[in-house]
Amino acid sequence: EKIEEGPPRRNITRKKTDPTNNGHYSSRSKKQGGAGKGKWDDPMDGSDHVAIEPLDENDPLYVAEDDADPSSYILSSGEAADKLRHSGAGPSAYDASTDKAVYGPMLTLSEFKIRVSDAIREYFDSSDADEVVRCIDEMKCREYHPEVVKRSISLGLDAGPRERELVSRLLACLHPNPLADEEMEVGFEVLLDSIDDLAIDIPDAKAMVGSFVARAVVDEVL
Repeated sequence: EKIEEGPPRRNITRKKTDPTNNGHYSSRSKKQGGAGKGKWDDPMDGSDHVAIEPLDENDPLYVAEDDADPSSYILSSGEAADKLRHSGAGPSAYDASTDKAVYGPMLTLSEFKIRVSDAIREYFDSSDADEVVRCIDEMKCREYHPEVVKRSISLGLDAGPRERELVSRLLACLHPNPLADEEMEVGFEVLLDSIDDLAIDIPDAKAMVGSFVARAVVDEVL
């Protein structure tokens, strides 16, 4: 006589089931981390206690920035700031929040552009050129000063005649301090290099930029 077999799992009882919970599994009784093995009790595995040898300047992989003075830091990625620090010259600014000297500009170029644009837009409303001068002085980013010329004229091109007149007056107020002769000249050169891009959105950009240049000459800015 053939005996009918039941399902193979019929009489199997799962481990760690809770008989008081209708036989359902409860994770509360599970041993976390293998009864203590592999727990994250000590975050230090000893690897950071290895003695760090001083950098060798003759090493082909030597990078001067990695051997920086721990009492100072550089916010600029340009070579000028790094040369300034290694030349023995004094820092360009001091960051009170980190209690460290700063070599190079206090802001990145993107941050500088945003702040300059905001200052110029406020200037269009207030006509207070002295406030723009103070803003540029406080940012302590002399390496980016030519960008002030480009940003101010570019914003003036998108505005009306009143704003363009204010931009010309602002440039006269910015020269020679905080924008020196060379910084003002470089700013106009950068602007002229981007004139084709400006003309895409502003058809009269070339003519208006020419007027800005002529006005700068008359105001002895150039």
